[in-house]
Amino acid sequence: MGEESRCLADQPFFFCGSATLRQRALRPQLKREPLGSAMIECFAVQSSDDGARFELRRHNQGHLVAELHGRGLDASVLVSAYMFDGFADFFGGLATDWKGWKGAREWRALEGELNLEAKSDRTGHIYLSVELRDGAPPRWQVNAALVLEAGQLDGLAARGREFEQSITSA
Repeated sequence: MGEESRCLADQPFFFCGSATLRQRALRPQLKREPLGSAMIECFAVQSSDDGARFELRRHNQGHLVAELHGRGLDASVLVSAYMFDGFADFFGGLATDWKGWKGAREWRALEGELNLEAKSDRTGHIYLSVELRDGAPPRWQVNAALVLEAGQLDGLAARGREFEQSITSA
């Protein structure tokens, strides 16, 4: 079998790396640009209740790969990196309002391949709905709900900011 690249979750941070190099999983896997700036290759969120996870990583200059993994679910779709702005603000807003909010908060990729929706309850849980769609109109779509704890949000906001900067500055 070939070597498979995956995002490895080590609470509370998520790092990307090779599955065959697990000893390196504790260090963030970064690509260095010629001038020394780091590019974050992967962003991952793991559900606190059932271990389901959402991963978003660079595929090439113009696209990302979004993946959903859970009980009986393994799906991936290419997501355009064009006009990827707002991803960091979405997670930053969740972290700022960690005590909860009314209604739903949403972020959508420009071409609709990836849609995120967050709702909160009064006990500090955030329900992140992740929807993947292939094509327009969609040939298929899947949706998974991830449960997040308020304590995860600051780390996700920081990683989301780093990830978006690496995508939009490339």
